Amino acid sequence: MSRNFVRISKQELINKIMTAVKKYDLYDDMFDEDTKNNPEYQQGTDGDKEIGPLGSIAYWNWRDITPQVTKDFSKCQFDLENIILGKRYVYDMGSGYSDELDLTDEMNSVKGLITLDNGLTFLGVMAGGDWEYPVFFMIYWDGKKLRGYVPIEGNMWNTSAKMAYGNNSEGICEAEGAQLDEDNCMKRFGTNTDFTKPDAQKIIQDITERIKEKVCTSQH
Repeated sequence: MSRNFVRISKQELINKIMTAVKKYDLYDDMFDEDTKNNPEYQQGTDGDKEIGPLGSIAYWNWRDITPQVTKDFSKCQFDLENIILGKRYVYDMGSGYSDELDLTDEMNSVKGLITLDNGLTFLGVMAGGDWEYPVFFMIYWDGKKLRGYVPIEGNMWNTSAKMAYGNNSEGICEAEGAQLDEDNCMKRFGTNTDFTKPDAQKIIQDITERIKEKVCTSQH
């Protein structure tokens, strides 16, 4: 069953997420009012300044932006110990992050604030524990509420055990039909987990096939 989205700007999406953050008090405790307004902190993990105030959200709250988003993310178990928020920019030890995108990061095309050719605007994030391979997830607006989505195609998670690769390498998942991580990865990608990377283009294809623009019909 397909989902729907409504076109909004990147700033509008930031505003909607921040409204939820304020409602559910999802700020990191270290961010007082002065810190929240400091541009130095208003950037992503890898220097993405477009993220703005989203950088002040506590990393452990990204799965719980709203109850609906929590429900949407429940189909895949992954840890939030390490959050990759935003695109990666070129970094210099002397001057810090530049305004130049790091072209070696193939996931830049889905991380951070993105508007696809079909008009869908979303926030793309990657997360995982030290023992896990990072999972890509996204937050978007469906016209009435924020929604979360974890793409299947091109994304690094065990689709049979419903958890990030790294959790079921030894068969601890008791779900019926759950495959070992290596078996699932080999079936899906044709390589084992150590030689597999997420595929941004397949992720985009998955998103565009699953989430369709909501067509508003006028009544006369």
